Amino acid sequence: MVSNPIGKAFLIIVHLVLFLLTIFFCFLPSASASAEEAAALFKWKSFSNRDNPMLTSWILQPNGANSSNNLSKDIASPCNCIPPQIGNLSKLIFLDLQGNAFPNEIPREIGQLKNLQTLHLNENSLSGSIPEEIGELRFLSDLDLAVNYFDGSIPISLRNLKSLTYLYLNDNILSGPIPSTFGYLNKLEVLYLFNNHLSGSIPPEMGNLTSLDSLALYNNNLSGSIPPSPSNLSNLYLLYLYNNQLSGSIAKEFGNLMALEDLELAENLLGGSVPATLGNLSNLQDLYLFRNQLLVLFPKNLEI
Repeated sequence: MVSNPIGKAFLIIVHLVLFLLTIFFCFLPSASASAEEAAALFKWKSFSNRDNPMLTSWILQPNGANSSNNLSKDIASPCNCIPPQIGNLSKLIFLDLQGNAFPNEIPREIGQLKNLQTLHLNENSLSGSIPEEIGELRFLSDLDLAVNYFDGSIPISLRNLKSLTYLYLNDNILSGPIPSTFGYLNKLEVLYLFNNHLSGSIPPEMGNLTSLDSLALYNNNLSGSIPPSPSNLSNLYLLYLYNNQLSGSIAKEFGNLMALEDLELAENLLGGSVPATLGNLSNLQDLYLFRNQLLVLFPKNLEI
């Protein structure tokens, strides 16, 4: 406790300075935009009809005309969903809503988040088609929509995501072909499309993804031969193509994938013999070729 007059005067000055700083920051130009985005967040909170302990601590302090009362007065009915108001968060760069059991569809307003770099909506109960508007998120580098109930085809608009590094669409009900336009995504490092109903052939344009290190297309209905173009992927260390309907022979060009550690081509319709060039893969640790129509003939330089 301060008992001398000098100490009391000092405390008064400190409180006055803090008060003036608070007033100053309240009137900064960014205050209006922040209030608008806060309003969008709290409108979203009012939409949720679940008892979510992570949201109960959200409290919006009144700031001018914006108050918590004004945020929810026009809400007609609650819903357990990602509401269209998410599109109002125009400055958002990171959005992670994984594991919330959200049903219904992704609102098309998601395309308004022009600054978004990371979008994680995995492990929900989202359904319907993946909105084309996601292709408008030009700064997106990490997109995870895995473990949902998305159906329909993969949107062609994803070719616009030139900054995309990680793409997870696995464990859905997606059908149709793998878009050849994926070849435009030359920054892609991880592409997971497994556990879907994809059909058609593996597009040779996949060979343009020279940054790719993990490619998993297993448990689909892919057919045709495996194109030799993936042999251009010098960084690839994981290639999972098992449990499809792939036919033809294993291209000798696979021996050029010197970084490859895990090659799984089992449960397909592959024929011919195992190419001797696989013996060049000095980093290979796991090789699965069972349940094919391959000749039981291994190259002498391949250690098994």
